[in-house]
Amino acid sequence: MPSFGSVIRKSLALKRSPSNSSAISTSSERKSSFSSGPGTPVAPSPSKQDATNFLHLVNEARAQANLPPFSLDPALMVGTEEHTQNMINQGKLGGADPKGRSLRERYTSVGVSPRRMIQENVIGGPADVEACFRLLFKNDACRRHILSAKLTCIGFTRMSPRPVSGAKTSSKPFYTIAYADGIPEASVLQNETIPGESSSLDSVPSPITPVSPTTSCESTDGPPTPKAVPISRGNSRGSAGAAMAKKRWSGLVHAVGAFAGKISRDSSKEVGTTMNFLALVNNARSKASVPPMTFDRNLQQGAKDQATHLALAATTTTPPAKALRERYTAVGVSTKRTIRENVICGPKTPEDCFNALYGNASCKANILSPELRRCGFAQVSTKDNQMHYVVAYSDPGPQYAFDAENMIHLVNLERKKKGLHPVLCDPYLEQAAKNHSDDMAECQHMSHDDPRGRSLLERFTDAGVTMRRKVLENVAFGERDEVECMEKLMKSKDHRKNILDPEVTRIGCAVSHCHEGTPYYTQAFGWDGKKPSESGKPDPCINPNREASTFLDLANTMRAKHCRKGSPFTLDSALTRGAQAHAEYQASLGKLSGENAKGQGLRERYVAAGVPSGWGIDENVIGGPETTQAVCEVLGKDKGNSNLYRPELTRIGYGVAKSKETGLYFYAIAFAEPGESEEEVAKSFDPQIVLKLVNDHRKKKGLTPLIAEPSLVHVAQSRAEIMAESSSLNAPDPKDRDLLNRFKDSGVPTSLSRRLMENVGAGAGSASDCITSFMESKPHKANILHAQVSHFGSGAAVDAEGTPYYVHAFGWNGE
Repeated sequence: MPSFGSVIRKSLALKRSPSNSSAISTSSERKSSFSSGPGTPVAPSPSKQDATNFLHLVNEARAQANLPPFSLDPALMVGTEEHTQNMINQGKLGGADPKGRSLRERYTSVGVSPRRMIQENVIGGPADVEACFRLLFKNDACRRHILSAKLTCIGFTRMSPRPVSGAKTSSKPFYTIAYADGIPEASVLQNETIPGESSSLDSVPSPITPVSPTTSCESTDGPPTPKAVPISRGNSRGSAGAAMAKKRWSGLVHAVGAFAGKISRDSSKEVGTTMNFLALVNNARSKASVPPMTFDRNLQQGAKDQATHLALAATTTTPPAKALRERYTAVGVSTKRTIRENVICGPKTPEDCFNALYGNASCKANILSPELRRCGFAQVSTKDNQMHYVVAYSDPGPQYAFDAENMIHLVNLERKKKGLHPVLCDPYLEQAAKNHSDDMAECQHMSHDDPRGRSLLERFTDAGVTMRRKVLENVAFGERDEVECMEKLMKSKDHRKNILDPEVTRIGCAVSHCHEGTPYYTQAFGWDGKKPSESGKPDPCINPNREASTFLDLANTMRAKHCRKGSPFTLDSALTRGAQAHAEYQASLGKLSGENAKGQGLRERYVAAGVPSGWGIDENVIGGPETTQAVCEVLGKDKGNSNLYRPELTRIGYGVAKSKETGLYFYAIAFAEPGESEEEVAKSFDPQIVLKLVNDHRKKKGLTPLIAEPSLVHVAQSRAEIMAESSSLNAPDPKDRDLLNRFKDSGVPTSLSRRLMENVGAGAGSASDCITSFMESKPHKANILHAQVSHFGSGAAVDAEGTPYYVHAFGWNGE
């Protein structure tokens, strides 16, 4: 522990003023509204130099304790400034938040990730920064914050009330100091405006994906608008810290901590070291045109255990290490995965370790192996500073398997044990389940929440579900197949309650996989208010996704036989959405149609479904056949003119629905030629066009127009190209930078960094469609219509399949 005197002797020479009595608090009070009434003392703007001086004092103390230095966090700075202003407004230490928010809510509202540990000290009275630091350092709770190995950054604000004529106010300054750790492994804030973090409909993930199997359930019961259902967050193990009160000196001392989110079993330093090593590996793989590796937490743990064993074995007598496969399967690596390991001793840094490995032929082969796609890295030093490194690699393992019919069978087996009637497959519930699994996989987050802000009942209704009396939902992720998933669900009281609900009569099950391969499961249950005996058997089950896959196989078989010049079709999700919507509309009419209910023609319908506007689109609509095979036979009869045999058409979409009135089946089959869409989309997303559209929406709300900023255009374009290159909204930054550093490295002026925000999206065929989709999403709309943004830039890029990816970047100069 450093002596307090030595810290002060090394501190900055700070100007001192007469001091009054002081009080310290590590409180959990609330955010200021920044409003001042008559007789309310108004605080001057806080000095940035005060924060710099305090940071110097703190880092002097941490250096003597052999701890890494703190850095100033812009979001924490905003939070401390607002809370200090609030204390001045109320004229007392602590001060209740006008909106009744907790400590965590105050800081997340200004941009601090909700998955970070947050601590706060407040103090009133010290005349200057040095005196403030002295009192904090004498207090046990506050000193623990200053010398915490887990906390990495701070925010600091000092304000003194400015006397108002006719009011009796104190001139003692108030201080707020906030501390936070680095962002934990899977910490990404979704759908929220944050200085220094990303805001998007599809959240931008970190390179680390949670893999622990987790489940959650939600239900709504009653007519037709259900009560709001609490959102279950998957795999959340943290909680808000409890308040601790102690008397100190002449004032009141509180210690309140808050932590929520996923707790890494590795320190942030270890994760950072791993990411640096992984960046070196992926840079080499990129030059060799090999797909990048991704971080694997279980491989990391296995490598760390082995490195620790080697370090101990170098200085003490230890039992021999277990076999390679036994070691890694013991920490959760699948027995079906190929595992390889490199061990090296001696290099001083991870960079030296990488260079040494890359210089060895067998180690280099592991680094550049296209089959090996997962990596874990660990370094451990002995007492004599000898470094031991272990690098573990593996393939992704077998794909997750899923059989929806078997899951329904398993559900009915459990219901039969309790003497309950079986539930029957419903295609619309299955579509609702599929839609939600797709959303969870895209966001890499298990939740009942909807990216578009819809309730559970609204989601089901949009998928075509007509049951209103009761709808239930179970969600889970991480289990290898439906058998393991059902075992997990049945062990949970809430999920088991849904599965064994005595009233539900219908079910739909689905799974989707994120880009890392992790499965996200959804079970959707429904009840139409009828008794099981009255419901009878449902219409022959139409599974749109299964029928589309069947059509793709049949179409490519016929195409290979009769069209040698044409490449195989690929199933396009946007075309399929448009085709399914049109098939359902025709079924509702009971007849074939070329327009939809809005009067939109062919191109308008498919562009609205997300098909790029530059694609060549054709469509066949059919009514009558009862099987997908019969549809293919009808389409393939005219070998000279059939769309099945046109070589320029390479994408298809397929939709089928049954008329409830006539019982006839209606089909829509869409064909497309991507063509020169990339150039057309690029023109459509011209930054000046996008800026005009954004300002049109702001004008309607009486907001000031945004100003074009070249550096924001650059950062938006760079991000769009990264997403398009990997065909994913979740594409990690190649340099593992957060939003703030990405903006900074792209030359965004510091003057615009008071607030930085970002919207990302994909699929819309034009800038207008993009803005429309953003305005339908609450968080994206909030960014576009934010009062505290002043500058704007946009970028767009098209991936190899012709899907556009677009980015909006916002900055605020504080004016």
